[in-house]
Amino acid sequence: MKKVLLAVFVILIMASAAFCFFFHLVRTRDGMQVFVKEKPGFAHTYLDSRSWGPLDYLKYPHIAHSMMSDTLGEISQSFQKSVRDFQAKADQAAQTISQHLENSEKARNEMSELKQEFEKEWQRLQEKIKKTADSKKLKKLEQDTEKLVQWFQKEIKKIEEKYSSN
Repeated sequence: MKKVLLAVFVILIMASAAFCFFFHLVRTRDGMQVFVKEKPGFAHTYLDSRSWGPLDYLKYPHIAHSMMSDTLGEISQSFQKSVRDFQAKADQAAQTISQHLENSEKARNEMSELKQEFEKEWQRLQEKIKKTADSKKLKKLEQDTEKLVQWFQKEIKKIEEKYSSN
């Protein structure tokens, strides 16, 4: 049993030594990061970059480059997400505009049909008024004209409500 524990201990020590020989363990503002060493060796295995100045970055250009690559990758991903979000919003806005234009065209057609129907009835009532000399019949035709105008106004409101809620 002691031999097994000793073997496991030796393997862990060798793995740690190999890690220290080939990698930098760098503490950044965002946490710990591992970078491959430019030249394998035991020097500078652990580096704390939280308070580095420009000269420190020049001293370890391969680490600065790796850190910059990671940051640029994050920025690129963030930018791509922003572009995708913007594209989705633009597509949604275009769809909404298209729907409003379609509804606008439908409303315009319905208004046109309503206007034609109104004008036809209006002309019919005007013809009757011109031909009528009886005051009672004129009064009735006047009421019919008022009813026609009220009906027309109600129909316009219905169309407006129908298309303004969409």
